[in-house]
Amino acid sequence: MSWEVARASLDLLLEAGGDHPLVEFNGGEPLLEAALLERCVTYVEGRVGPGRIKFALTTNGTLLTPALVSFLAAHDVSVEVSFDGVEAAQGPRGAGTLKPLAETLAAIRRDRPRYFTECLKIRAGLMPSTIDALAPSCKFFSDLGVSEVGFYPVMGQSAEFPPETFEALRVQMNQLAEDGARHWERTGTIPIDFLRGIPGGRAESRDGFCCAAGTASGICVDTAGRAWSCPLFASSLRPLSGMAYEASEVLDLGNVRDPSFKVRLSALPEKAARLPLLTHRADKYSSHRACKDCEFLRECPHCPASTAHLPGNADPHRMDDFACAFTRATSRARKAFNERTGGAARAAQTENLRLALARLADALQRDTQPKPPQ
Repeated sequence: MSWEVARASLDLLLEAGGDHPLVEFNGGEPLLEAALLERCVTYVEGRVGPGRIKFALTTNGTLLTPALVSFLAAHDVSVEVSFDGVEAAQGPRGAGTLKPLAETLAAIRRDRPRYFTECLKIRAGLMPSTIDALAPSCKFFSDLGVSEVGFYPVMGQSAEFPPETFEALRVQMNQLAEDGARHWERTGTIPIDFLRGIPGGRAESRDGFCCAAGTASGICVDTAGRAWSCPLFASSLRPLSGMAYEASEVLDLGNVRDPSFKVRLSALPEKAARLPLLTHRADKYSSHRACKDCEFLRECPHCPASTAHLPGNADPHRMDDFACAFTRATSRARKAFNERTGGAARAAQTENLRLALARLADALQRDTQPKPPQ
């Protein structure tokens, strides 16, 4: 990405304002362009001062040098490391990367304990082929001292989810709930995010949409400056076909440097509302059941992209069985964990709310301070 594209994207955010402005560096591997990342952070803080806009980075972690970690920590850049766990899980992502990644995390924990605890998260993918490594991977991350681990089902696996695979998932989740309870009793912490609460879930869909892709609340900008409201529908980042291509055409916002960009952005919700893929939540279904009849509907972080990327699927209401099974299994694991710990997850949610309110108070206090010259 050129500096001109990066600056235009940042200026767009700075002009828009908003309650929770966030700049996220993603890829590909964004640390291949570490100098550009540093320039972006410095530019934004030079415009509005430190702490007024949050920064986040998603990385595979292999380029997290001590000097770069020092910069990220100095600017409170949140880091999500894509790391799937023990060798059986991490191998398919990157053979031979487990040991160096574990050593990098251990070094950050040793040298920058506050940053490690408050700003670093593991983002782990789960596939049907790696289910048996789920509980061992959770224990592995807990033993590393990671404060937050988020798992997600990898998209585009298959439309069908065999009963025997669901049984394997259930066994792993039961083990995970037991291990999580022991970890809570020993440390008073809950690193696995779905044991704490509902990661990414919403009690109600927003403005009739299943996710934020239909709103104008955020954009993904590619290296040429072309933007979409969701990176999973960006045609320059991955091959698209069928429903995914149709959605991409609707969610394509053009180039951020185009004078009419803001007009297209404001028109997005009306256009996106005509896409059945992004709406009609109650009409969705998987082979397990109809969503409107599911006891876990309010806990389900349904991602329309998982439907669009299902191999051979042409039904905008057909849910990914694997994603559906994952939501059901994590909900049951959370319930089992709470039963073992006397409601530790609910207590953790209350504590998270308290911390969020404290951060909000800090932000409001910062807003009363004089701003630097624009």
